Amino acid sequence: MAVTSVPWFEQPLRQFQQQLLDNKLAHALLLPLGNANGAQLLLNEMTQLLFCYQNNGCGSCKACLLLKAGTHPDLHQIVADGNQIKVDQIRQLSQILAQTSQQGGPKLAIIKQAEKLNEAAANSLLKTLEEPSAASYIILQTEQSGLLPATILSRLQKMTLVAPGQQQIQAYLSQHNIDASLHWQSHIYGGPIALLDVTQDQQNQLQTIRKIWGMALRDKVATKELAQYTAEMPALSLQVLCYLLQSKLLSIAASQPNFADSLVKFIQTIGKEANKLTKMPTVNYHALCQDFISQYHKLKR
Repeated sequence: MAVTSVPWFEQPLRQFQQQLLDNKLAHALLLPLGNANGAQLLLNEMTQLLFCYQNNGCGSCKACLLLKAGTHPDLHQIVADGNQIKVDQIRQLSQILAQTSQQGGPKLAIIKQAEKLNEAAANSLLKTLEEPSAASYIILQTEQSGLLPATILSRLQKMTLVAPGQQQIQAYLSQHNIDASLHWQSHIYGGPIALLDVTQDQQNQLQTIRKIWGMALRDKVATKELAQYTAEMPALSLQVLCYLLQSKLLSIAASQPNFADSLVKFIQTIGKEANKLTKMPTVNYHALCQDFISQYHKLKR
Protein backbone atom coordinates (compact mmCIF):
# COMPACT_ATOMS: atom_id res chain seq x y z
CA MET A 1 0.00 0.00 0.00
CA ALA A 2 1.16 3.52 -0.80
CA VAL A 3 2.54 5.45 2.16
CA THR A 4 2.39 9.24 2.21
CA SER A 5 3.61 11.89 4.62
CA VAL A 6 0.51 13.98 3.86
CA PRO A 7 -2.75 12.39 5.12
CA TRP A 8 -5.04 13.98 2.53
CA PHE A 9 -2.96 12.46 -0.28
CA GLU A 10 -3.74 8.90 0.83
CA GLN A 11 -6.83 8.46 -1.35
CA PRO A 12 -5.42 9.83 -4.63
CA LEU A 13 -2.19 7.86 -4.13
CA ARG A 14 -4.12 4.67 -3.37
CA GLN A 15 -6.15 5.17 -6.55
CA PHE A 16 -3.01 5.89 -8.57
CA GLN A 17 -1.33 2.76 -7.23
CA GLN A 18 -4.35 0.54 -7.93
CA GLN A 19 -4.65 1.79 -11.51
CA LEU A 20 -0.95 1.10 -11.94
CA LEU A 21 -1.28 -2.46 -10.60
CA ASP A 22 -4.34 -3.09 -12.80
CA ASN A 23 -2.56 -1.70 -15.88
CA LYS A 24 -5.30 0.92 -16.16
CA LEU A 25 -3.25 4.04 -15.49
CA ALA A 26 -3.98 6.75 -18.04
CA HIS A 27 -1.04 7.84 -20.17
CA ALA A 28 -1.73 11.51 -19.43
CA LEU A 29 -2.79 12.89 -16.05
CA LEU A 30 -3.74 16.34 -14.82
CA LEU A 31 -2.61 17.22 -11.30
CA PRO A 32 -4.63 20.35 -10.37
CA LEU A 33 -2.49 21.41 -7.43
CA GLY A 34 0.05 24.09 -6.52
CA ASN A 35 3.25 23.70 -4.51
CA ALA A 36 1.76 25.52 -1.52
CA ASN A 37 -0.68 22.63 -1.26
CA GLY A 38 1.97 19.96 -1.76
CA ALA A 39 2.17 19.40 -5.52
CA GLN A 40 5.87 18.55 -5.44
CA LEU A 41 5.41 16.13 -2.53
CA LEU A 42 2.59 14.32 -4.33
CA LEU A 43 4.54 14.23 -7.59
CA ASN A 44 7.51 12.69 -5.77
CA GLU A 45 5.33 9.99 -4.24
CA MET A 46 3.56 9.22 -7.54
CA THR A 47 6.92 9.03 -9.31
CA GLN A 48 8.27 6.58 -6.76
CA LEU A 49 5.22 4.34 -7.08
CA LEU A 50 5.51 4.34 -10.87
CA PHE A 51 9.20 3.44 -11.05
CA CYS A 52 9.52 1.23 -7.96
CA TYR A 53 10.10 -2.42 -8.87
CA GLN A 54 7.58 -3.39 -6.17
CA ASN A 55 5.11 -0.64 -7.18
CA ASN A 56 4.92 0.46 -3.56
CA GLY A 57 7.74 2.98 -3.19
CA CYS A 58 9.90 0.53 -1.24
CA GLY A 59 12.82 2.94 -1.11
CA SER A 60 15.45 0.21 -1.48
CA CYS A 61 15.19 -1.12 -5.05
CA LYS A 62 17.47 0.24 -7.79
CA ALA A 63 14.75 2.52 -9.20
CA CYS A 64 13.96 4.03 -5.80
CA LEU A 65 17.67 4.61 -5.12
CA LEU A 66 18.10 6.33 -8.49
CA LEU A 67 15.14 8.58 -7.73
CA LYS A 68 16.53 9.39 -4.30
CA ALA A 69 19.84 10.36 -5.90
CA GLY A 70 18.01 12.43 -8.52
CA THR A 71 19.60 10.44 -11.35
CA HIS A 72 16.82 8.25 -12.76
CA PRO A 73 17.34 8.46 -16.54
CA ASP A 74 13.70 7.82 -17.43
CA LEU A 75 12.28 10.70 -15.39
CA HIS A 76 12.02 13.93 -17.37
CA GLN A 77 10.82 17.22 -15.94
CA ILE A 78 9.85 20.32 -17.91
CA VAL A 79 9.81 23.76 -16.30
CA ALA A 80 9.23 27.14 -17.86
CA ASP A 81 12.09 28.73 -19.77
CA GLY A 82 11.56 32.23 -18.44
CA ASN A 83 7.81 32.87 -18.40
CA GLN A 84 6.91 30.21 -20.95
CA ILE A 85 7.24 26.55 -21.75
CA LYS A 86 8.48 26.65 -25.33
CA VAL A 87 7.87 24.44 -28.32
CA ASP A 88 11.50 23.22 -28.53
CA GLN A 89 11.21 21.89 -24.97
CA ILE A 90 8.14 19.85 -25.88
CA ARG A 91 9.59 18.63 -29.18
CA GLN A 92 12.69 17.38 -27.39
CA LEU A 93 10.53 15.72 -24.75
CA SER A 94 8.43 13.98 -27.42
CA GLN A 95 11.57 12.58 -29.04
CA ILE A 96 12.78 11.23 -25.69
CA LEU A 97 9.44 9.59 -24.91
CA ALA A 98 9.44 7.91 -28.33
CA GLN A 99 12.71 6.12 -27.48
CA THR A 100 13.14 2.96 -25.45
CA SER A 101 13.51 3.55 -21.72
CA GLN A 102 17.05 3.27 -20.40
CA GLN A 103 16.05 1.16 -17.38
CA GLY A 104 13.66 -1.10 -19.25
CA GLY A 105 10.60 0.14 -17.38
CA PRO A 106 8.25 3.09 -17.80
CA LYS A 107 9.15 6.64 -18.84
CA LEU A 108 7.64 9.61 -17.07
CA ALA A 109 7.46 13.26 -18.08
CA ILE A 110 6.30 15.87 -15.59
CA ILE A 111 5.36 19.28 -16.96
CA LYS A 112 5.31 21.77 -14.08
CA GLN A 113 3.11 24.85 -14.16
CA ALA A 114 1.62 23.57 -17.39
CA GLU A 115 -0.45 26.74 -17.77
CA LYS A 116 2.77 28.35 -19.04
CA LEU A 117 2.74 26.30 -22.24
CA ASN A 118 2.77 28.75 -25.13
CA GLU A 119 0.51 28.11 -28.11
CA ALA A 120 3.13 26.35 -30.21
CA ALA A 121 4.22 24.18 -27.30
CA ALA A 122 0.61 23.23 -26.54
CA ASN A 123 0.04 22.23 -30.16
CA SER A 124 3.19 20.12 -30.14
CA LEU A 125 2.18 18.46 -26.86
CA LEU A 126 -1.26 17.69 -28.28
CA LYS A 127 0.32 15.50 -30.95
CA THR A 128 2.20 13.57 -28.28
CA LEU A 129 -0.95 13.12 -26.22
CA GLU A 130 -2.86 11.87 -29.26
CA GLU A 131 -0.21 9.24 -30.07
CA PRO A 132 1.32 8.14 -26.74
CA SER A 133 4.45 6.04 -26.81
CA ALA A 134 4.45 2.62 -25.19
CA ALA A 135 5.01 2.63 -21.41
CA SER A 136 5.28 6.41 -21.32
CA TYR A 137 3.33 8.67 -18.98
CA ILE A 138 2.87 12.43 -18.80
CA ILE A 139 1.70 14.40 -15.78
CA LEU A 140 0.70 18.04 -16.20
CA GLN A 141 0.84 19.94 -12.91
CA THR A 142 -0.96 23.26 -12.58
CA GLU A 143 -3.19 25.13 -10.17
CA GLN A 144 -4.66 27.08 -13.08
CA SER A 145 -6.05 24.30 -15.24
CA GLY A 146 -8.61 26.70 -16.71
CA LEU A 147 -5.76 28.32 -18.65
CA LEU A 148 -4.97 25.09 -20.50
CA PRO A 149 -6.45 24.68 -24.01
CA ALA A 150 -9.63 22.61 -24.12
CA THR A 151 -7.98 20.27 -26.62
CA ILE A 152 -5.28 19.45 -24.05
CA LEU A 153 -7.70 19.10 -21.14
CA SER A 154 -9.88 16.66 -23.09
CA ARG A 155 -6.96 14.24 -23.33
CA LEU A 156 -6.03 14.29 -19.65
CA GLN A 157 -7.42 12.24 -16.80
CA LYS A 158 -7.90 14.66 -13.93
CA MET A 159 -6.80 13.41 -10.54
CA THR A 160 -9.46 13.71 -7.86
CA LEU A 161 -8.17 15.62 -4.86
CA VAL A 162 -9.95 16.54 -1.63
CA ALA A 163 -8.96 19.69 0.24
CA PRO A 164 -7.83 18.99 3.81
CA GLY A 165 -10.18 19.87 6.66
CA GLN A 166 -9.20 22.08 9.57
CA GLN A 167 -8.52 19.14 11.90
CA GLN A 168 -6.26 17.49 9.31
CA ILE A 169 -4.31 20.71 8.83
CA GLN A 170 -3.95 21.21 12.58
CA ALA A 171 -2.73 17.64 13.10
CA TYR A 172 -0.28 17.98 10.19
CA LEU A 173 1.14 21.23 11.56
CA SER A 174 1.50 19.72 15.04
CA GLN A 175 3.46 16.80 13.58
CA HIS A 176 5.88 19.35 12.13
CA ASN A 177 6.21 21.27 15.41
CA ILE A 178 4.08 24.20 14.25
CA ASP A 179 1.41 25.65 16.54
CA ALA A 180 -1.89 24.14 15.36
CA SER A 181 -3.70 27.42 16.08
CA LEU A 182 -1.85 28.89 13.11
CA HIS A 183 -3.88 26.75 10.69
CA TRP A 184 -5.65 29.90 9.45
CA GLN A 185 -2.36 31.12 7.99
CA SER A 186 -2.53 28.37 5.38
CA HIS A 187 -5.24 30.46 3.70
CA ILE A 188 -2.80 33.37 3.45
CA TYR A 189 0.22 31.44 2.20
CA GLY A 190 -1.78 29.29 -0.22
CA GLY A 191 -1.87 25.99 1.64
CA PRO A 192 -0.65 24.08 4.71
CA ILE A 193 2.50 22.77 3.03
CA ALA A 194 3.70 26.33 2.48
CA LEU A 195 3.59 26.94 6.25
CA LEU A 196 6.50 24.55 6.73
CA ASP A 197 8.78 27.14 5.13
CA VAL A 198 7.43 30.12 7.10
CA THR A 199 9.71 31.37 9.86
CA GLN A 200 8.63 31.95 13.45
CA ASP A 201 9.03 35.71 12.92
CA GLN A 202 6.79 35.61 9.87
CA GLN A 203 4.16 33.61 11.77
CA ASN A 204 4.21 36.11 14.64
CA GLN A 205 4.06 39.03 12.24
CA LEU A 206 0.97 37.63 10.55
CA GLN A 207 -0.66 37.03 13.94
CA THR A 208 -0.03 40.69 14.77
CA ILE A 209 -1.52 41.89 11.48
CA ARG A 210 -4.63 39.80 12.10
CA LYS A 211 -5.01 41.24 15.60
CA ILE A 212 -4.60 44.81 14.36
CA TRP A 213 -7.12 44.38 11.53
CA GLY A 214 -9.57 42.77 13.95
CA MET A 215 -9.36 45.74 16.31
CA ALA A 216 -9.62 48.20 13.43
CA LEU A 217 -12.80 46.58 12.11
CA ARG A 218 -14.23 46.52 15.63
CA ASP A 219 -13.33 50.12 16.48
CA LYS A 220 -13.94 51.47 12.97
CA VAL A 221 -10.55 53.19 12.98
CA ALA A 222 -7.36 52.50 11.01
CA THR A 223 -4.35 52.95 13.28
CA LYS A 224 -0.90 54.13 12.25
CA GLU A 225 0.41 50.66 13.05
CA LEU A 226 -2.07 49.09 10.62
CA ALA A 227 -1.12 51.59 7.92
CA GLN A 228 2.57 50.87 8.49
CA TYR A 229 2.18 47.08 8.22
CA THR A 230 0.03 47.49 5.10
CA ALA A 231 2.61 49.81 3.53
CA GLU A 232 5.41 47.33 4.23
CA MET A 233 3.46 44.20 3.20
CA PRO A 234 0.40 45.30 1.21
CA ALA A 235 -0.40 41.89 -0.27
CA LEU A 236 -0.18 39.99 3.03
CA SER A 237 -2.04 42.65 5.00
CA LEU A 238 -4.96 42.76 2.57
CA GLN A 239 -5.03 38.96 2.37
CA VAL A 240 -5.48 38.91 6.15
CA LEU A 241 -8.33 41.42 5.82
CA CYS A 242 -9.96 39.24 3.17
CA TYR A 243 -9.57 36.19 5.41
CA LEU A 244 -11.33 37.97 8.29
CA LEU A 245 -14.14 39.07 5.99
CA GLN A 246 -14.48 35.56 4.53
CA SER A 247 -14.76 34.18 8.07
CA LYS A 248 -17.52 36.72 8.72
CA LEU A 249 -19.17 35.70 5.47
CA LEU A 250 -19.34 32.06 6.54
CA SER A 251 -20.99 33.01 9.82
CA ILE A 252 -23.77 35.14 8.27
CA ALA A 253 -24.34 33.51 4.85
CA ALA A 254 -27.57 31.77 5.88
CA SER A 255 -29.00 34.38 8.27
CA GLN A 256 -28.12 37.55 6.32
CA PRO A 257 -28.08 36.70 2.59
CA ASN A 258 -28.16 40.31 1.38
CA PHE A 259 -25.21 41.28 3.58
CA ALA A 260 -23.43 38.12 2.46
CA ASP A 261 -23.87 38.98 -1.23
CA SER A 262 -22.51 42.48 -0.64
CA LEU A 263 -19.59 41.08 1.35
CA VAL A 264 -18.61 38.75 -1.49
CA LYS A 265 -18.43 41.69 -3.89
CA PHE A 266 -16.49 43.75 -1.33
CA ILE A 267 -13.89 40.99 -0.90
CA GLN A 268 -13.49 40.85 -4.68
CA THR A 269 -13.00 44.62 -4.74
CA ILE A 270 -10.24 44.42 -2.12
CA GLY A 271 -8.50 41.76 -4.21
CA LYS A 272 -8.58 43.97 -7.30
CA GLU A 273 -7.28 46.95 -5.34
CA ALA A 274 -4.45 44.84 -3.93
CA ASN A 275 -3.34 43.95 -7.47
CA LYS A 276 -3.26 47.62 -8.44
CA LEU A 277 -1.04 48.68 -5.54
CA THR A 278 2.14 47.33 -7.11
CA LYS A 279 1.62 49.61 -10.12
CA MET A 280 0.88 52.78 -8.15
CA PRO A 281 3.85 55.13 -7.48
CA THR A 282 2.48 56.50 -4.20
CA VAL A 283 -0.26 55.23 -1.89
CA ASN A 284 -1.75 56.75 1.25
CA TYR A 285 -2.05 53.46 3.12
CA HIS A 286 -3.70 55.00 6.16
CA ALA A 287 -6.47 56.40 3.96
CA LEU A 288 -6.72 53.10 2.07
CA CYS A 289 -7.19 51.07 5.26
CA GLN A 290 -9.69 53.57 6.65
CA ASP A 291 -11.67 53.47 3.41
CA PHE A 292 -11.92 49.67 3.54
CA ILE A 293 -13.06 49.83 7.16
CA SER A 294 -15.69 52.47 6.38
CA GLN A 295 -16.99 50.53 3.40
CA TYR A 296 -17.31 47.39 5.51
CA HIS A 297 -19.41 49.15 8.15
CA LYS A 298 -21.64 50.69 5.49
CA LEU A 299 -22.39 47.18 4.26
CA LYS A 300 -23.44 46.15 7.77
CA ARG A 301 -26.16 48.79 7.99
